[in-house]
Amino acid sequence: MLRFARERPATLAIGVCSLKGAACDVLVQKLADRTTHLDWTRVAVFTLFGGVFSGAWQYMLFSRIMPAIVPGAAAFVAKPLRDKLRDPAGMRGVGVQLAIENGINNALLYFPCFYVIQEALRGGRVSQGLARYRENWRADVADILRVFAPFQLVNFSLTPVHLRPTATAAVSFCWTCYVSFSRGGGGGERVAAIAHREDAGRASAAVERGTE
Repeated sequence: MLRFARERPATLAIGVCSLKGAACDVLVQKLADRTTHLDWTRVAVFTLFGGVFSGAWQYMLFSRIMPAIVPGAAAFVAKPLRDKLRDPAGMRGVGVQLAIENGINNALLYFPCFYVIQEALRGGRVSQGLARYRENWRADVADILRVFAPFQLVNFSLTPVHLRPTATAAVSFCWTCYVSFSRGGGGGERVAAIAHREDAGRASAAVERGTE
């Protein structure tokens, strides 16, 4: 397995992330949404998004693009902790990678790609996916940064560059379950929709009382 990880890291990342996406959504549909019939289109959304974005794209980002931008990234993670703490250039490199990951990848790419894939497989349009991102971006970005800003600090400091997508996939299992529940189209979105209608109803009632 370790030999396969060294020789075919991209294949490993795509496979692990695809399986993770499918498993998380099936788990949420069965345990949280308590559905008796799986929504296979929804499973396909998380499988495809996992393979394309979390696997293929993030392999390129973490293992190819970031090391090209920060040439010392691979050497830095191989150093003992004591030497890392004495390497200000290496620590600045970690900061650059965190800025790319949290300021661009998580904040600007993750959810737009997810919503576009979701709408495409549901028969919708790209514009509908981007509209959902604009509607939810404040909550979505805040949530993803709470999880991945601290984790990627550890990942970029300790994990070999070719294993970073796989390490991210392993840690993000609970995160993907949360996205499935809150944005997959099941119970989480229904709860959010009900809460939104209740808030709108209370606001309308308050306006009516104010005009009496």
